[in-house]
This record gives sequence, structure tokens and C-alpha cells, in this order.
Amino acid sequence: MVLGERTLGYGVILIVLLCCLPAGALTPSWSAGIGKEYISDVAIAENGSSVIIGTATGKAQVYDRNGSMLWGTEVPGSLQVGCQGNGTGYVLASGENLYSNKGAIRYYAPNGTVRWLKNTGYVQDIALSSKNNRIVVGNRLSDLIVFNETGGEVATFNELPRTYVVSDISLSEDGKVFSYALHEMYPQIRYVTVDARKKTSFKRFFNGEKTGYGGEYPVLQMALSADGKYLASVWGEGVRTSLFLQASNGTVLWKKDLDDIRDIAIDPNGSVIYAATGTGKLLTYSRSGNITSDFSSCAAISSLSLAPANGLCAAGNTQGDLFLFDKNNTLIATGHADGFPSGDITRVELSRDGTAIAVLANNRDLYFYPIAPELVNPPPSEKKPDESGIINETCPVNTTENETVSCTPVPPRAVLFGGSFMQLAQPLLALFHLEEGVVTSTGNVTKTVTTAPAKVNGTANATVNVTKTVTTVPAKVNGTANATGNVTKTVTTVPAKVNGTANTTGNVTKTATTVPAKVNGTANTTGNVTKKAS
Repeated sequence: MVLGERTLGYGVILIVLLCCLPAGALTPSWSAGIGKEYISDVAIAENGSSVIIGTATGKAQVYDRNGSMLWGTEVPGSLQVGCQGNGTGYVLASGENLYSNKGAIRYYAPNGTVRWLKNTGYVQDIALSSKNNRIVVGNRLSDLIVFNETGGEVATFNELPRTYVVSDISLSEDGKVFSYALHEMYPQIRYVTVDARKKTSFKRFFNGEKTGYGGEYPVLQMALSADGKYLASVWGEGVRTSLFLQASNGTVLWKKDLDDIRDIAIDPNGSVIYAATGTGKLLTYSRSGNITSDFSSCAAISSLSLAPANGLCAAGNTQGDLFLFDKNNTLIATGHADGFPSGDITRVELSRDGTAIAVLANNRDLYFYPIAPELVNPPPSEKKPDESGIINETCPVNTTENETVSCTPVPPRAVLFGGSFMQLAQPLLALFHLEEGVVTSTGNVTKTVTTAPAKVNGTANATVNVTKTVTTVPAKVNGTANATGNVTKTVTTVPAKVNGTANTTGNVTKTATTVPAKVNGTANTTGNVTKKAS
């Protein structure tokens, strides 16, 4: 194999590693399941202290943060579940008999005892508010019931002729407004103000386009901002989908046609809208409709979740890869969910305070990922980049002249993958002369820096200081540098018109021959002249 082919092959391997290998920065602390049961729903406490799962056969289990099961129960029907506050209450909403519209909602104390039970009809969807603990239940006959945490009925709403099924519900943080949609021939979004008993139907987006439902494109999903002022929604069928943003009065702010939207989310004040697609994209848009980030995964992104407390976003794809982004939409950590034949992530639930993630893989296995505080709030850097984004460093240098040498500026580099990946990738990176670094357990990069001062030879020692071997060449002087870098000089002096030999001290012992003018004589040993007169 020639060098070019080998380099190309390594390049392909590197691309595959970059795309598909998990980073390992997020590691599950425990996993659980209910035998081989199909898990139909999962919910996590606001502070990540507990997780509840429910199955399609009516079984439910609650676990604490350490993976210990707190309690379990079994009720008739397929379950949807919810968790109030920091685990102060748990909701089981069941669909028992579709044709007779039979179902109920049960509210459990932290120890697993039933506090109250209400017959609601076959439950299609539920939504819970975080501030006043309201619960909205929608059934298959388009009835919508609002409960408080004690089981009291706050309000009810319905649609005539009561032949359509509730498809989705989204509730504001304070539980005072919610939106819902139905599986109907001509779909519309309804916006409800609970305490005022006011319901507004938004204008339909599509007219005359036939679908499998017998009418227009259905509403697939909605996400209402925490303040209730903005609503994001997905309409369409199959891979033909559109994302809309509307104000609370129904005004359409913008529309984006995207292929195969799988999940959406909106931040608390409606300033950022998230969309995950079957093409592996995680996109964010501003309230004005501008795209603000575009992340690509090697598989379809199936689920995403937000943490309002610190702006984190968690997302998972169909190959089991888990991604965590900060409030600036920067990827800060990755993980992986194992499974057979693959760890297809079907649900991601991020605690509101951003300290833990509950992940459902293959609708069968539950994984719990704690989030290290340093991922969310990294320690401040001692050196800050300048306006160009480059960190300028001054490296201390050990020299006898007490010099300092300015290092070559190195642009900052985002560390997206953990140590195990880098160990595999480093030999490949070396082929392309990329910057090498060793990723520590904290995700920092320990760099080996070689500085090359102008006209100075040096070797970087273990402290990254440069020990220099200096060779000085004095003008017209021969010398040899000693171990300290000082120069011991061997000087040969050539007095004008005088012959002499330099001794070991460098002084010159002169042998002088005097030739007095017109005087004959012989120089004695003192150098004086004994004259002989004629």
C-alpha cells in the first residue's frame, strides 16, 4: 500500500471515530428495567433525586438517585407517569379500555401509598406544572381535565362532537395556561387560559392538503414556553414536517420546513427553539427565526430535554449516543447507552436543575447519568484569550541571562471526546500533524510544548521551561562554553612588533631585543643594555 492510500485509509478511520465513538464523559451510575417489559414512559424529579418508570402492562417502579428501588406497584392499563417537585408526589395515568373510554389517574405519596384516584377516561396525554402542581389530563374523547395536587378539579374543557382523540398537551410552568391539539380532520391548536375558562382556536396552517387522517396535516407535537407567551409546534406526516413559532394570540412568527422532525423544545421565555431531526441534526433558532446553532450526529436524534435552571440541553440518538450542551449550545460532554442490538435512545429526561439525566434505551432499559458540577460550572481559566481568540502565553526560561521567551500563540481547542477516544485517535492525529495533547480525567489537556526562540537552541524540560545551550562567538576571540553557559576564553595576544608567549594566566612574557641606534651592545638578563664604547 502506498503512502497516499495508507493516509486516506487512516483518514476514513479517523472520520468514523469522530462520528460514532462515544466520549465517555457522561457515565451511567446505574441501570434498571422491569424484566423484558416495554417501558411506556419515564419521569425524573426536579432535583434528580428520583426516577419513575411505567410500562405498557401497568407496572410502575420508583428509584432513588443511587439506583435503589423505593417502591413499585401495578395497576390496570398502559401507563403514563409524572413526578411532582423533588419527588413529593408521583402520578400514574392509565388507559385501560380504549373502546369503553376507561382509565384513571392515581396520585402517590413518596412512600408509595395512594393519596387519591380519579376516573378520567382512557388517558391519551398528561402534563404537569412545576410551580403550583397542577395536572392536565386529556382522554380519547377530547375531554381535558385540570386537577390540583389534592385531586380537586380545577377546570374541564371538551370538544364537540367528542369523537376526536387528544394528540398532545403542553402546560406553562405556573399551570395557568396550556395548549392542546386533537387527531381531527382539520387540525387546530387550542390555547386555554385555565382560571378564566377561556379557549382560543388558532388559525389552521394547511388548507385542502389530504393526509392519512382524511384531512389536513396533523399536529405532531407542541412545546409551550414556561411563561406561556410562545408556542412551538410541528405539523406534517412522515418525513415531510414543518416547525412553527406562534405568539400566545396565534400570530405566526415564522415557519421552517425541516425533514423528519423527531422532537422539539423551547426555553423558558421563548427565545431559543430546539429541533431534533431524523437526519441527525440538532438545530436551534432564535425568536426572530435565525438559526443560531447546527449540530450533526451520525444517527437520527430521537429525543431532547432542557434544564431551565442552568440552560443545559440533553439529546440522544438512535445509536445510543448521548450529548450534553451548555446554555451557549456548546457540546460539553458525551456518553453512550448500551443495548442489544443497539442502544437506541427513545427518551431523554433532564432534571430541571441540570444535575442528572434519565435515559430510556430500546423502550426497555433505564440509565441514570449524574452530571458533574464542573461540567456545568468549570473553574475560571487563569489565562484569557485576546480579541482574536488566541491565548498568548509567556514561558519562563532557565538561562544565565535571566531571559524570557514568548511562546508561539496556540488557538484554544474544544475537547469534545474523552481519554479513551483520544488514546485511539492520537496515532491517527499524528499522521496529519495535528496538535497533540493528553486529556486528563477532568477533560483538561496537558500539552507538551517545544519553544524555538530565534537563533537559540533549547530543549523543553518536564516543567515546560526551556533549558538553553548557548554558544557565544565573541568577535575575533576563540572560546569554549562551560557547563554553566559561561565562556572560558583562550586569548592569544600579538603585541605590535613584539614577540612573546602567553602563559597560563593569559599574561604575555616578552622577550625583547633592543637595537639602540648607532650603539653596539649586548642586552643582559634584566633587559638593560651594556654598552661597549669604542
